[in-house]
Amino acid sequence: MPFIAVIPVLCLSGFVHGLSGFGFGLVAMGVLPLLMDFKDAIVVVTILNVVVSVITFCLHRARFEWRPGAALLLGAGAGVPLGVALLAGVGSVVLLRLLGALMCLFAVNELVLSRKWPGQIPARFGLLFGLLSGGLGGAFNMGGPPAVAYAWSQPWSKEQIVALLQVVFGLSAVLRLALLGGAGMLGRHALEVSFWALLPVLLALLAGGAYLQKIPVERLKPGVALFLAAMGIKYLLFT
Repeated sequence: MPFIAVIPVLCLSGFVHGLSGFGFGLVAMGVLPLLMDFKDAIVVVTILNVVVSVITFCLHRARFEWRPGAALLLGAGAGVPLGVALLAGVGSVVLLRLLGALMCLFAVNELVLSRKWPGQIPARFGLLFGLLSGGLGGAFNMGGPPAVAYAWSQPWSKEQIVALLQVVFGLSAVLRLALLGGAGMLGRHALEVSFWALLPVLLALLAGGAYLQKIPVERLKPGVALFLAAMGIKYLLFT
């Protein structure tokens, strides 16, 4: 598939991530499987996720505190190998349908459940939410929702949450990339797409970051949720 069809999707994903501190994998994996092989899409998003997370963290590193999020980080690191094992051992059609089901669940959670129960998730569940995040990230590059749900329910500042999430996403992406390489899944096409998309994605990320303080995340989440619901239904019914 020509780069002209893929790069705009990655740029939109970068812009959303810069705007909110999360969402690169969610948005990218919502569309890329329509444009390229599913497993190539996983590799592209993984490579770019490393860069996106590092740059975003650098912008907010002064507010990073590792102790409050230690359990989340530990769980994410442990969950990635489980997700990659699923990716390597299951066919693309099954994975796409699982992806669709997860996207629909995430959308329902954001649009319905989170509004009925907006309370704080107890800190003792940090490890569990980290495992879920790492596992979903390893299999689908969509580990954001569990980590985001946990972090945004805590009594932390917006900047502190964004900084912590970048470490969670970056750690998961680095581990995922190493495991994908060990499994021989770093194909030439995926590497070429990643190379040509790198600069446009970084520019989109910085553009989104410029609006981080101006647009409340609460306004962005419903739009992302509706997008995920539409794409999830597509993968479930038309794969």
